[in-house]
Amino acid sequence: MNKDGNIFNVRFISIDNKYPNSELREYISNGIWYDDYNFIYSVKGRGIFVYNAQNRTYKTLITDVPNAEFEIRGIMENKLYYDEDSILEINL
Repeated sequence: MNKDGNIFNVRFISIDNKYPNSELREYISNGIWYDDYNFIYSVKGRGIFVYNAQNRTYKTLITDVPNAEFEIRGIMENKLYYDEDSILEINL
């Protein structure tokens, strides 16, 4: 964790050893599980991304929004809520 409270190293451990263990090495502000395999995380001032722990792939959900903090608030009905009043439709 750095001085701003961001986490650098997140590890994903396979419970049944069906998939390899992996790790996300990036300064993330916060994150939330979308389902059993997709971890949605934000990087302050940069964007919101998805890491799939099953196949170890990355996807960008949103970037380049002026003045956005990208603080994830929650997920409801396939919509990701972030910052104070922003909503993003999730298509994985």
